[in-house]
Amino acid sequence: MNSPYPIEALADLLEQRHNERTGGMGTSNDRTLAGKLSNETVAAQTLLANIRDTLGEDDELCADMIEGETDFWEVMQRAVDRIGELDAFVKGLTDYQKSVGERKSRFEAQAENLRTAISVGMSTLGIKKREMSGATLTLRDKAREPVVVDESQIPSQYWKPQAPKLDRKALRDSAKSGEEIPGVELDNGGVSLTIRRS
Repeated sequence: MNSPYPIEALADLLEQRHNERTGGMGTSNDRTLAGKLSNETVAAQTLLANIRDTLGEDDELCADMIEGETDFWEVMQRAVDRIGELDAFVKGLTDYQKSVGERKSRFEAQAENLRTAISVGMSTLGIKKREMSGATLTLRDKAREPVVVDESQIPSQYWKPQAPKLDRKALRDSAKSGEEIPGVELDNGGVSLTIRRS
């Protein structure tokens, strides 16, 4: 994917175009939208507290009352629509970043291949230095570098000690199976929102 925009500017560009389409509902407006949703939640909660004795446990009638007396569902719909847009932005940026990363790797490999070809050519012809338009090429002998052929034979003084890393998956599996682990408690769980679009 060819793009005139660097990865750092793409998010700003998407946000700017979104703002132009929606009259400025960007990051700060997302916070405003979340605030409105919070306010409408309080309004709906207050309404339900006042009419619950009358309506009983009729969830459909409660939902109708919330829709008729507050903007809760309207604001929630706007929030769900905005989540869809933001998810699309994230996917677009992720795909773009992957594409840019792949192109970067290809360019780096191409440049390294050309460097190798130039080095081989100059070395074969016995040329150590060459002045060219825009660059000076110089061949130098490299110092010998160690190559690890068998890590198991390397003495311990050449290994960096590393702190133990917590295996969170094993910890979660054991805790969820009921095992008591010192220093670990299960949280209250909470709720998880699922938004299906198909």
